[in-house]
Amino acid sequence: MPWNLDIVPTSFETLQVVCTGDCTIKSGTPTTDAIVDEFRPNLTLSFDTTALGEWDSTFLTFLLKLEECCAHNQMRMEREGLPVGVQKM
Repeated sequence: MPWNLDIVPTSFETLQVVCTGDCTIKSGTPTTDAIVDEFRPNLTLSFDTTALGEWDSTFLTFLLKLEECCAHNQMRMEREGLPVGVQKM
C-alpha cells in the first residue's frame, strides 16, 4: 500500500499525523513540508500509526526530521502513537 500522511487537528493545541501504508526505501522518502507548514509554537504533534504497514529506516529518518523541526519551533512531539519499536528509540 502506498505511503500517505494526513494532518488532523485534534484540538487547538494538537496536530495528529496519521500515517498509512508502507514507509520504506522502496516507497520513497516522505517529506515533512506539509506538516511543518502547520507548525506554530507550543503545539503538540501526535501520531496515529494504526494503519502504518511496513517501515524501515526511511520512517525513522522522517521522524528525526520532524523531531528537529519540532524543537526548532518550540513544539512537543508525542511518541505514544508510534510503533512500539520506535517509541523505545
